[in-house]
Amino acid sequence: MEGREAKARSEIEDNALDMSWERGVCEEIAMAVRVGGSEKTGVGYTEETASAFITRVHGAEVPKSRKSMLAHPDSLKFIEGEKKELASLEKMGAWEAVKLPAGRRVMGSGWVYDIKTGMEGEIIHKCRFVAKGYSQVYGTDYFEVFSPTMQIKTFRTLLALHSGVPGVNMECWDVSSAFLFAPMEEEVYIRQPRGYESGTNVLRLLKSLYGCKQSSRNWAKKVKTAMLAVGFKQSENDACLYILTRGESFVHAVIHVDDFAIFNNDEGLCGKAYLELNKHFALKKGSLHH
Repeated sequence: MEGREAKARSEIEDNALDMSWERGVCEEIAMAVRVGGSEKTGVGYTEETASAFITRVHGAEVPKSRKSMLAHPDSLKFIEGEKKELASLEKMGAWEAVKLPAGRRVMGSGWVYDIKTGMEGEIIHKCRFVAKGYSQVYGTDYFEVFSPTMQIKTFRTLLALHSGVPGVNMECWDVSSAFLFAPMEEEVYIRQPRGYESGTNVLRLLKSLYGCKQSSRNWAKKVKTAMLAVGFKQSENDACLYILTRGESFVHAVIHVDDFAIFNNDEGLCGKAYLELNKHFALKKGSLHH
């Protein structure tokens, strides 16, 4: 009996916390939303209808290693993809080639391959050069790793408030190679890309390469710094929600890693924010599908 009562009390407390969180987000957004001076209430939103999937080409198996890539029928396309990836990383200043300092450890690196279908139906042979972060040692080449994650309830709340409202625009902003815009704070060394080795140097990371344990946290810090510099305020209830207001004009941005869902009632204010943020990282616009 006591066990059932304790479980019931726990469920009641969880529900109360949930309701408190929802009220906090709604109140925060409502303070910034003014659509023609009228109050917008309850538009039903139940389940997400969007789904993502990858189309494989002719049943071709995606290479799991560079050795299997070289034996793949599309190996030349993958090699071209590798070269583009390395050119992009070098352009971003992702690392510098150095001699490994005495007493420091070097982390492995590797290639990750994929075959994707683009927006126009084109086939993309994707190559990503990554650090083997599973070999990192806490206190040596990484410390804190936590980064906030968007609450799906925040996104649903924004959809409920803004969907179908005259004058409210919805769009999506995407950051390409997002983590590489965030500096690497720790001293991290990795091996040169397999197949493109030159000399005996190692690579000291200057940017947050994919695969490192702290890369997501570094990117979240970069986003926060940029958003606050442009004039957004960070939500107290969801660290991935940012609100920009100018009189009755507003821009709401909810961020999931490198995807920004944008809601606004002033294209001029939104456009200005877009241009300002582009000074911090490379954004590209798209339409928001829901």
